Amino acid sequence: MKKIVQILNVLLGILLLPIVSFAHPGHGEGDGFSITHYLKEPEHLALIFLVIVAIVYFSLRRKRRSSDK
Repeated sequence: MKKIVQILNVLLGILLLPIVSFAHPGHGEGDGFSITHYLKEPEHLALIFLVIVAIVYFSLRRKRRSSDK
């Protein structure tokens, strides 16, 4: 149960991160809603980076636990 709570806390943090950076300059000006905007703005890159780190962390953790058994 503890593991499920930890995973839900991480997911909640990831889901709430965009709220912190909501309405930063750049939306609505030029390419504000294009894919290049989301790939070059630091606010969006931080979320992408955190998702990748979380996936790698949980994958390595699962692999390590399965090898310990």
